Amino acid sequence: IIHQEALCAKAASLPDVMSVVVKSVNSILARSLNHRQFQALLEEAEATYGDLLYFCEVRWLSRGNMLSRVWDLRTEILTFLQQKNLPFAEEFSNPLWLGKLALLADVTQELNGLNKKLQGKDCLVTDMAAAVKAFDVKLRLWESQTEKKTMKTFVRMTTLKSEHVPWEEALVVLKNLREQFATRFKCLRDYEMDCRIMSSPCTLTVED
Repeated sequence: IIHQEALCAKAASLPDVMSVVVKSVNSILARSLNHRQFQALLEEAEATYGDLLYFCEVRWLSRGNMLSRVWDLRTEILTFLQQKNLPFAEEFSNPLWLGKLALLADVTQELNGLNKKLQGKDCLVTDMAAAVKAFDVKLRLWESQTEKKTMKTFVRMTTLKSEHVPWEEALVVLKNLREQFATRFKCLRDYEMDCRIMSSPCTLTVED
């Protein structure tokens, strides 16, 4: 179930955002001088965090953590890229691109929350099935809100001006996620009665 959830999470992708973020982070962290100077800038600016995080493709939670950190340090990153004449400063100063970054950071954070709920030695398969089902309901709610352009759930997107909210991209990402969950977790619906018998047998009829 955890592996299928991680595969679903890959549908939440905006290549034009992810590629810029990864290359920007690498340009800062891969060179020791740039890295030290960036840390000094964060310390001087009294930023919330003291450093960036690398993205690792094989670690399922790393993308959400990295995107959240980049969003929180977006002003400091822009300043550093401009000072060092590094690429992608234009993107970090573009409010429309930052809107898509906020969307991706919000969605991946929600996926990370689901992933953590599916882990742990005391997590029963009924708990995992319930968490997946609840997340599917959330996806339908978010999709409905996005169609009406009244999104109030995602923390970062609510900080954007209305003209900078990427409604079209959000709708595409959420639809892709919902379709992935519907396809990959179709088998869970076949075991719904078994899960109910295990988790709440007193709510069933004697015949069931």
